Amino acid sequence: MGWFSKLFGLKRQEPKAGNIAKAAANDQGILHWKFTAALKTSTPLEWLLQHGQTTKSPIKVPHKFGVWVPVTNSLRELIFPSRRSPSSAMASQVGQIPHDGGEFLPFLIEYRGIVEAPDNGLNALRLDALKERYPQYAHVLEPKPKKNKRKTWR
Repeated sequence: MGWFSKLFGLKRQEPKAGNIAKAAANDQGILHWKFTAALKTSTPLEWLLQHGQTTKSPIKVPHKFGVWVPVTNSLRELIFPSRRSPSSAMASQVGQIPHDGGEFLPFLIEYRGIVEAPDNGLNALRLDALKERYPQYAHVLEPKPKKNKRKTWR
């Protein structure tokens, strides 16, 4: 018997992972759920296209592709409903970007469209055109140089 049981005479119940979303969805403080995709080149097109969508009941998503975030009324919105809070930033493969994805989200969507399409011999040309349209993100598509790890003996 733990200290919680001794003190209150009750067993402590840990919430199960699957029940957390159900319990939170029933909470009156949650307005809706908003999907935030992981903005990186390995995220499938299916999840990138859903970035920013809202719903009353979220669907299951692999955590490496994105998460559902509860949207609630903040204290500021309750006191000053006419004021909008400033847009926040989010992390991505290229650093901080606007929460709506900025220019990086359309780049990723187009990139994944090329990668996931059947290769008819034009994919390399499409990738080159994509690099020309988004030169600030061309480095994301380049393979990283491998470091030559030689051990030196002294």
